[in-house]
Amino acid sequence: MLQLSLVAASLEGNIYIYNGKNIIRLAGKSIRPYLSTLNKIKNKVNHYSKLYTLVKFNRGYFLKIPVTPDQILFFFPNFNINNMRIRSQYLLTYLTRIHDICKLVYSAFSNKEAPDWPIVVNYFYVTGKMHSQEMKDSTKNFQSFYEEQNYLMKAIMNLDEVKVRRSLEKVNHWNFMGTMFAKNNYIRGEKDVLISMLTDLSRAVIEAGLPVKYSFSLLDELIQKVELQNNIPLFNLYMQELIWRYFRELKYFRLDHQLPIAERCMRYIRNNITEMVTVNEICNHFHCSKTILCRTFKEKYHKSINIAMREIKISAAKDLLVKTRYSIKEIYTQLGFTNASYFYRVFKPLVGMTPKQYRLKYLITK
Repeated sequence: MLQLSLVAASLEGNIYIYNGKNIIRLAGKSIRPYLSTLNKIKNKVNHYSKLYTLVKFNRGYFLKIPVTPDQILFFFPNFNINNMRIRSQYLLTYLTRIHDICKLVYSAFSNKEAPDWPIVVNYFYVTGKMHSQEMKDSTKNFQSFYEEQNYLMKAIMNLDEVKVRRSLEKVNHWNFMGTMFAKNNYIRGEKDVLISMLTDLSRAVIEAGLPVKYSFSLLDELIQKVELQNNIPLFNLYMQELIWRYFRELKYFRLDHQLPIAERCMRYIRNNITEMVTVNEICNHFHCSKTILCRTFKEKYHKSINIAMREIKISAAKDLLVKTRYSIKEIYTQLGFTNASYFYRVFKPLVGMTPKQYRLKYLITK
């Protein structure tokens, strides 16, 4: 099982097996919500079929990888990264690697070459119902597409999570067009559909109150993410994660504006963890006096804004060092540090060791 453990570590996930009677952990951490989910739906996913299956449930995703009729593997990726933006980037990358992950886990367990089976997507809801993703009638008129789009946009603007989920269960016009492009491997067409969707979402959240500058910055970030993809095998899920990103950004923005200025400042620091912001920029953002902001912040958190920014970035760096296999350069770049020297100067005094030593200590402990 050493090979399987190494695969689980390199893929940043947890691997379980269903042997016809019980669910057993093979590699990675034993996480109770995962076992609970599997026990709830094991009778719905224990059948053998020559398909790799991505199952979406309330807490995230897992993969079903059948090896034999009596050996079905389940792979749960680790999405427990605290920062929402970094987690979003990680998830979007994961959705483009599903097929490779399934084949790698299959081979590591069986010591055989993995079959090139197709991927299907299933959804599991709290009600216990499970259904496969399917396309509805392709003759559906564009009036229906337009109505579905408006329904979704209004749900996002009103931060109505139930209605957003209900809308995403349907086939909207992006989903329909994207799937038609995907059938013919038209990656450019898929990207154009996603960019069109992002533009519509950007307009909606601006109308709902998200600042124009911030919305355009988010739009630019996500368009670049889309453009860098060589393929988007799970187009509909990729699309849904982009939609949820906008929903969360608007939700957190609304929450921020109901909080006292010191707490809003702290949330701003956390939400902009990938940038190297300054105290002056924060003051300009909130239209607040620097003297008042600094004094109020210190009274609330008993530390300066600059110290808080360093601590939050290093906390995120520690998270990424032990929960991902990103290189140290990738980590400090994601967190807005301009060079390794500066990152090490901030990291070591706060942690008591270098980033490399911290990662090695975790791996040894594990």
